[in-house]
Amino acid sequence: MARIRIRPITERDAPAVQAYASHELVAATCDVPHPYPENGAVSFIRQASENASTALVFAVLVDENFVGIVSINNITNTDRGSILEQRIRHRGGPRGDLLRKR
Repeated sequence: MARIRIRPITERDAPAVQAYASHELVAATCDVPHPYPENGAVSFIRQASENASTALVFAVLVDENFVGIVSINNITNTDRGSILEQRIRHRGGPRGDLLRKR
């Protein structure tokens, strides 16, 4: 059985995030540019760290392999609630299919 785990995203995840975010399906379903900028993952992860008071970003791992991210956004707005987003790759093709739920 696969082991699924989330942990805070760190710069060690940058290569996997860069490869993931560079896929055209991510741009088609998420708010990321295509082509994804060089070092875009490092910038994203650093920004996530700087915004930790309003949003939390986690790496999603299956058997310790990066498969996507999950974030909790708008955590300071108690009147409207927070937003949980996920971007997960699942088996289906050579690179997997990409899903985004909000």
